[in-house]
Amino acid sequence: MGTYAPTLIDSHCHFDFDAFEQDRDALWVRCQQQGMAHLLLPGVEARQWPKLDNLCEQYKEWSYAVGWHPWYLDSAPSEMAFLYEQLEQAARAQRCVAIGECGLDALKGPDMQRQRQVLQVHIDLARALQLPLILHCVKAHGPLMQLIKEAKLSAGVVIHGFYGSKDLALQWLKLGVHLGIGAAVTHKRAHKLREAVRALPLEAVLLETDAPAMSPSWLANNERNSPEQLPAIAAYIAELRGEESEHLLRSNMANCKQLFGF
Repeated sequence: MGTYAPTLIDSHCHFDFDAFEQDRDALWVRCQQQGMAHLLLPGVEARQWPKLDNLCEQYKEWSYAVGWHPWYLDSAPSEMAFLYEQLEQAARAQRCVAIGECGLDALKGPDMQRQRQVLQVHIDLARALQLPLILHCVKAHGPLMQLIKEAKLSAGVVIHGFYGSKDLALQWLKLGVHLGIGAAVTHKRAHKLREAVRALPLEAVLLETDAPAMSPSWLANNERNSPEQLPAIAAYIAELRGEESEHLLRSNMANCKQLFGF
């Protein structure tokens, strides 16, 4: 199922997580042998940002984003002005190309008022620095869509790990938002998502693994996902859409370059 080309970009991969600590170097070598050109590592909380910066200085083919994920807000500052300053300082680093991962999660995390306050800080900073915004969204598309409508962000927005219907996808596309598509589409119950992916214009699609999470259907539930799975995920999506994998990969690369500048 694998398709190996020099156009592979994983637009959302937590390669800095401890799950990769023992074999990160060897795994990256294998990814490069498959034709992996770039990784984008999103931030989840402030304690992690220095490690992201260090890794991306070491591996010049990697870039990162800084953000506070809804699941990690227990450790976030309570004062929004301080949070903004903290994010802004981190976001001005050379290897930082986006703001996020941030967003709304109605199933996990603190109350939605707190989540919205923190998200608004990210939105304000993305607008001020003219950086794209990478969003996490679970069961909160309505309120998140309203915030993005009001935000008028000119540098771009990504709904990472999109898992929704064709109608929902089209609503996001009307706002000029990119949708991150990963291994969720390979699972048997993802009928609505597959319908959405078939209908999406390529200029709206970003390929991602969300590794070490969101494993494809051909891995066991407890088996670690990795960017090494991206060729097979891309081949699955290309077959689903009835197009050549190389066409999909080149479109993904163009979209990533347009949004993130790499």
